[in-house]
Amino acid sequence: KIVVDKLLRLPIYQTAKSVSIYISMPNGEIQTTDLIERLFLDGKDCYVPRWGREKTLEMVKLDSIDDFKSLPLNAWNIPEPSADENRISGQR
Repeated sequence: KIVVDKLLRLPIYQTAKSVSIYISMPNGEIQTTDLIERLFLDGKDCYVPRWGREKTLEMVKLDSIDDFKSLPLNAWNIPEPSADENRISGQR
């Protein structure tokens, strides 16, 4: 909660149009679910990591909080967009 509150007050967050963020494990990490939900409430584009078809890590866009909540779980029990889904890339 403290980390999220500090982040939300940062001018760079307030002016950002898009944010890249990891999806946290169920335990042992700062939980990012509430922050991901807040990104959508604030009208920001949200990019999360996934293992791509070429076994490379890539950042891809989530469409909505419902999209996030419907992600399949990977081997570490972390929601992750499927490598088979066409998604907007965060790569420039």
